[in-house]
Amino acid sequence: MKRWEPIAFPGPGGVHRNFNESTGESGSRPDGRGYQQVIDELSSLSAKAGLAASEVDSLQILKATRGQYLNFAAPAAVAGSAAAITLAFDPSYASLAALIAVPLRFTLEADIPGAATIAVDGLAAVDLTWPDGTVLAPGDGKAGSLIEVSYDGTAFRLRFCLSPTQVRALVTNPNLLINGDFQINQRAFAGGALANGVYGYDRWKADGASNLAVAGYTLNIATGGVHQIVEPGFWGYGSFASTKMTVSVEDPSQDLTIALGSVGGTIAAGAGRRSVTLTTGAGDNGNLSLKIARSGGGAVSFGRVKLEVGGAATAWRARPAWQEASLAYRYFWKFIAPYADARLCDAGSLQDSGLFTVNLYLPTEMRATPSVSWANLSRKVSSNSPLLSLSSLALHKHSLALAFTSAALAAGTVYPAALVSTVTGGHLTVDAEL
Repeated sequence: MKRWEPIAFPGPGGVHRNFNESTGESGSRPDGRGYQQVIDELSSLSAKAGLAASEVDSLQILKATRGQYLNFAAPAAVAGSAAAITLAFDPSYASLAALIAVPLRFTLEADIPGAATIAVDGLAAVDLTWPDGTVLAPGDGKAGSLIEVSYDGTAFRLRFCLSPTQVRALVTNPNLLINGDFQINQRAFAGGALANGVYGYDRWKADGASNLAVAGYTLNIATGGVHQIVEPGFWGYGSFASTKMTVSVEDPSQDLTIALGSVGGTIAAGAGRRSVTLTTGAGDNGNLSLKIARSGGGAVSFGRVKLEVGGAATAWRARPAWQEASLAYRYFWKFIAPYADARLCDAGSLQDSGLFTVNLYLPTEMRATPSVSWANLSRKVSSNSPLLSLSSLALHKHSLALAFTSAALAAGTVYPAALVSTVTGGHLTVDAEL
């Protein structure tokens, strides 16, 4: 059995040096006064954490430290104006240096109106900012929100804040535009002139007689503008009428005129993401038109266009390439044969009468029954028989039933047949654009 015996003289603060006869180790233990001081401090810690006194709960100290980070600001100790918050802690902090890296949690007593400061225990007031140093904006802190801050020697930076603004900062709004970065180009548009209403890059058509081209992720417009139409129902909205919406672009070289439904605004030229927030009209209850051009006309460049619901622009975030392409295929899809005699689909066995019916399976369900065009395609039995006309078509979700006329090779004979290209680059196009 280990036995501790005190050395003849006490150490500082009433603590005795001790020696363990069994192991030869020395140690220390507080005397009666020291024990009482420790007990008082532990009791105070539990009380400050809001725990009821208990003689049977052995985990009170653990609960107190886990729940409060060892910092206790009672609700009554959070005071001052919404823009100049004052905090009082027990025990108090003697200097700002003692606050560095210490997490402080408290509940806001009022909405923060914008730029704000925090003063702790009568020390100098220090700016309250987002983690990147950005000054708070109106709405960034709501009354009743639990927030946590940490002083880094320069400012109190928010570690978390349960507010709508922080949620927006962490989770970006979806882009209601398709191909906002102009990377999908099924029509193989090489850039240049486009007549009014004619599509170039997927989902973007000319607004007026236009001349434009893409370089990387930047759209360069020499004349005219671009136009995209957005379906509210496709994005889960009954209507965009009377809705606050934000249009943003990257690095506009000149001021841009934005026409969104029945309302309009301007995005100022400048570096980075630039935006304008507009509230649509009460009559904008159908498909929503977005038009972009240089203010006053002429050449302009910009990149990565985003349209979102809300009063602020959130960060650009591209969808996965396959998902963006699938969205574009809802409106337009073009199969281009990579080589001569490429097979688009089989018709199975049919009685040769010159009528040729096939089911073409689409990569995604289209918006509506599309128009169909083709070039250099044939019905192939033993040899090619060019398609003459499209006599009927019907859309069944992902399947498009097509009936073509072609010259009969041997009327009444049953043949296996297929739809094939006759040259490299032969194509079939389905178009359901708005």
